[in-house]
Amino acid sequence: MPGGLIAVTLVFSAIPMLVMFSGQTLVEGIVGAITFPCWYWGPALALAVWGYVAHRTRSERSTPALDAGTPAREQLPAV
Repeated sequence: MPGGLIAVTLVFSAIPMLVMFSGQTLVEGIVGAITFPCWYWGPALALAVWGYVAHRTRSERSTPALDAGTPAREQLPAV
């Protein structure tokens, strides 16, 4: 999962960035944390990747395999 790897990278890069911002004044630290929101986007991306994987897994289980000898339009469920 490339998205999971990026999410982990964002989470781990947030720690040194927040430590770096702690050496500044409160306003500068808040502006820096808002400008580079790795502390927020890492967990948000991890949650999105987890939801995507769960959705794909569920849809693959519920989709029947198509027969190669029959046209696909005949195998689709009626709407």
